Amino acid sequence: MTAVAQSTSPVTITANYQALAAQTATAAVCVVGASNLAIVPLDYVDNNKATSASYTASVTVNGVGGQDVTASAQWTTTNTAVTIANGTTPAIATITLPASPTTGTITATYSCGGNTLSAMTSITVNP
Repeated sequence: MTAVAQSTSPVTITANYQALAAQTATAAVCVVGASNLAIVPLDYVDNNKATSASYTASVTVNGVGGQDVTASAQWTTTNTAVTIANGTTPAIATITLPASPTTGTITATYSCGGNTLSAMTSITVNP
């Protein structure tokens, strides 16, 4: 079996053999053996009154970096002017312009096969 793309949706596999009825199984698929979760961009500062920012998360697998896990990561933020969506690539941070500058963190957490990785970056929003 070869994976074409990673998704937050479970994979359904259907198989049949000769005269036997088809059998179906559903399972979650993830990147096993991942390390070094990285978020891009790092230390974002909004000075242009943007209403959104795009983030991606990637891991290293078998020494090869850049394996995109953005849609599978759980995204959170501590910045009160920002909300961030889960399950999309890129992860979209929606910005509400504050009355005064706000600073916080955006965290991505990726879990697979009992291995959990987290990465944080700062986000500053200026009015």
